[in-house]
Amino acid sequence: MVSAVIVAAGSGSRMQSNIPKPFLPLGKHIVLAYALQALQVASEIDEIIVVTRPEFLETVTDLKAKYDLSKLVPPVPGGATRLASVRIGIRTCSPNAGLILVHDAARPCLTQELIRDCLASARRFGSGVAAARAVDSLKSATDDGFVKASIDRSSVWMVQTPQVFRADLLRSAIGNVSDSDPAITDEASIAQVCGIPVRLVENRLPNPKLTTPGDIPLLSALLFHTDLYSPVSGNPNPKADS
Repeated sequence: MVSAVIVAAGSGSRMQSNIPKPFLPLGKHIVLAYALQALQVASEIDEIIVVTRPEFLETVTDLKAKYDLSKLVPPVPGGATRLASVRIGIRTCSPNAGLILVHDAARPCLTQELIRDCLASARRFGSGVAAARAVDSLKSATDDGFVKASIDRSSVWMVQTPQVFRADLLRSAIGNVSDSDPAITDEASIAQVCGIPVRLVENRLPNPKLTTPGDIPLLSALLFHTDLYSPVSGNPNPKADS
């Protein structure tokens, strides 16, 4: 059994909006709907847990009927930090889950191929974390912006989500880290701290995270003006327009 946890509990202050990022409109749908649709149609996913802010629990519940999300279980309120929210999501997963996938709601460009590849890696190696190779020149710099050194980009990867781990490994690891640990930024860093090998899965397609208002045009162009992200970019259910 595979459980998917979508983290949708952040405030999104950098978006300069009173509405959290997962609930902002993006085309005909809210941002969260794209990841939900992608995981719903993924044949290997058995249940979807959304961890969100308490005031949006009803909104997420209403999406189940609107998009015919049969895999969506009742949402749960998140914690004060991302790690705390992920911890809650993992505790909500079925005890029968063999793999747990964690995905940021603010990444709507989730493809079926990436889901499959991360799951396949986790089955074989215990982990499968979406990532892209660094393509720009990399520099380290002083606090006031002067270059100190060039960084060899050949071994540098930009880590994304989804991140998939064997359920027993992730449950054990997350019980051994503190919610306030600044070194913990994602599930891969939880695994690293606990000595669990993290295998990266190369994603060759753009998978940007909605962070600032300037990301909206980029995401719109990717989702609505290419065929790279079908069925995420489409309207899989007429109810979604009702």
